[in-house]
Amino acid sequence: MARGNAHILHIRKTRGLNAVERLVHRHVRRRRDLIAEVSSETHRSRSISLAAVARLRGNQSRTQSLVVTAESEAIQRLATSIEDRIGAASNASVLALRPDSDARREENRIAARPDVLVTTPTRLIDHIRRDSVDLSGVTTVAIDVPTGENIEQFSADLHFIYTKLGRRPVTVALVSDLGQEFDLLEDLLRHPTTVPNSGWATPESSLAPSPPQERTMQDLPFEPEKLKNLIGDITHAIHHDEDPIELTKVRKYVRKYTNVFNRGYILAYLLKQSLEGGGSRTPRRKQQSSDKQSPDRKSRDKQSSGEKQSSPDKQSVFVSIGRSKRVRSRDLITFFTSSGALTEGDLGQVKVLDNYSFVEVAADKAQAAIEELNGQELRGRKLTVNFARRK
Repeated sequence: MARGNAHILHIRKTRGLNAVERLVHRHVRRRRDLIAEVSSETHRSRSISLAAVARLRGNQSRTQSLVVTAESEAIQRLATSIEDRIGAASNASVLALRPDSDARREENRIAARPDVLVTTPTRLIDHIRRDSVDLSGVTTVAIDVPTGENIEQFSADLHFIYTKLGRRPVTVALVSDLGQEFDLLEDLLRHPTTVPNSGWATPESSLAPSPPQERTMQDLPFEPEKLKNLIGDITHAIHHDEDPIELTKVRKYVRKYTNVFNRGYILAYLLKQSLEGGGSRTPRRKQQSSDKQSPDRKSRDKQSSGEKQSSPDKQSVFVSIGRSKRVRSRDLITFFTSSGALTEGDLGQVKVLDNYSFVEVAADKAQAAIEELNGQELRGRKLTVNFARRK
């Protein structure tokens, strides 16, 4: 942005902005997303125009801000408001894309890469499919959210547009009904500040936004505590049981075949299937808190001290290496079967603790395995392999 226009914004920031504009300006400059409930049409137009220009930079040769509205009649009004906000001191350009205009003529104006685009979602999607618009440089998106039945289609169009952006923009969304419209836009925003209409109910001279309200979800199809424990259990498995190289390979293809906006839904679907299918493991944290005196807990305590409940044909073998050396159960299975004297069928339960591990070995082959493996190296460390002591 030209220096003269930056000076104008600085003066307006301290003298001419109302409470809604001050809030919008602060969030855009700090690169924080905002969704605010604003009923006044005048306040909405002024705030959206401010959001569009707050981060403009001069001589960028690319579209930097995107203003989206569902009302065709509002396009020219918003474009004019933005031009007034920019003023003659800046060479920034604004282009209004109206549904009733000739798309081919608009292509020539889009090719000049205006700094600000003001349009409806359907008109913008039309140009995206024509491959006539480049949105890779957009850093700010200001949304005038409609009400009524159009909101769901509007939201779907926005999700498609966001997949075409080169980066995650700062988003300012002004709504008429925060409770109804927030859910359809929530996944487009990053930890947004939400401000209800009550924040602007006082006279303009003393307008001040109320503290952001924490939203609570109701009528959930699952128990939040159960989901929390399941996520904790999965996180523990990722850090302690899984091979990070294998996970990285899978993660690469997840990123290849899905866009960033669908990954959250895919995770939610898998967790939902896990909760509904009953195939998930019993939450580890819940076990530890509720089964303090249970036989299973006592059994785990015995295992951690070396006293394992082996099957009659298996013998517990102590190995002096554990998770602290990035050893997993699969590593120990490979270590025990590397000599050829043992197969995976000769092994039973593998328990990997922080600094040591226990492996169940066929009783008739345990002595030979210990003699062969004791003193061998794993992860660059010479191991002690012996029968597990019993207390």
